[in-house]
Amino acid sequence: MEGNIIYCNKCGEIIKIKLRKQKRGADIEINYFRCKNCKEKYIFSVLNQECRKLQREIRNLQKSKNISASDFRDGKTTEDEYVKAINEIEKELTETQLEMKEKMDELLTIYK
Repeated sequence: MEGNIIYCNKCGEIIKIKLRKQKRGADIEINYFRCKNCKEKYIFSVLNQECRKLQREIRNLQKSKNISASDFRDGKTTEDEYVKAINEIEKELTETQLEMKEKMDELLTIYK
């Protein structure tokens, strides 16, 4: 997202996004950017320890998809085994992403 350009919803100014982080207590991390013109704050994520753990799980699931693809490509698994593994990983990935979205949405309502 760094370096992206958007228009400020408040003043209409073009904003080159400069990501910022703000800590709240020992656990909460707020990620945001501001309009240089009107100083409007745009929060795009609020993370706590649980959300960061879910982020790691999502990255690991994405890596496991690559491993399954490599195993299939190298002839270590059959096509049926590969499809079954990918479907299971996709299901778990979707469930984890949904759980993380719900937790982040809840945090956003508290810290906006």
